[in-house]
Amino acid sequence: MKIHSVQAVDSYRPWLKDHLSHKRYNHCKRVSKQAVKIAKEFVVDEEKARLAGLLHDLAKEIHPADLYRIAIKNGIPLEAADVRHPKKLHDRVGAIIARDELGIEDEEILSAIRTHRKGGPNMSEIAMVTLLADKTERKRDKAQRRKILDSLMVGGLRQGVLTALGIKNKTSNPELIKTIIHPIVEINQEAPSKLMLA
Repeated sequence: MKIHSVQAVDSYRPWLKDHLSHKRYNHCKRVSKQAVKIAKEFVVDEEKARLAGLLHDLAKEIHPADLYRIAIKNGIPLEAADVRHPKKLHDRVGAIIARDELGIEDEEILSAIRTHRKGGPNMSEIAMVTLLADKTERKRDKAQRRKILDSLMVGGLRQGVLTALGIKNKTSNPELIKTIIHPIVEINQEAPSKLMLA
C-alpha cells in the first residue's frame, strides 16, 4: 500500500473505532501523533509512521482464544510468554489482521506493527519510530519517557530503541542486541534538534 495523504491514513479510523475501546483507540491516536513527531525529526516517512502508529495495537483487545487461533492458523511460533500472557501475541497477530483485513501491503508498516512491542531483527526506521512512539506517547510514565527521549536525542533511533527495550549499553548483551536490531538499515543518526515531551 502506498500512502499519499493523511486522508488515506484516516480511512482506517472507522475500523479501529469498531474494534477497540475508546481508551485503546485514544492511545493509538497518541502513538500516531508521536510517531509523526519522531519521524519528522529523523527525516523518516511521516505518513507511514502515522499509519503504523495508528494501527500498532489493532489486535490488542482481541479475545485470547482468537489471538491463539489466528497465530496458529498463520504459523506464528508461540513462545512461553505467549502461553502465559496471550495478549503478547497482539503485535504479530496485528500484522496479520492489518494485511488480511485492512489490505495493508507495505512490509515496513506490517513489520512496524509486528515489532512494536519488543523489537525484532532488521528493524526499519518506521519500525523503530513506531516502537519509540508507543513507549513515549504523552500518557506514558514521564520519567521513563524522558529517559528514552534523552537517549533518542543523543544517540539516534537505534540507541533510543535499545533504551526503550531496557538494554543498558551496547556491550551489556551483544547477542540480544543482534537479535533485536542487527544488522540494521542505514539511518540518519544525527540527534534531532528537539523532541518535545508534550
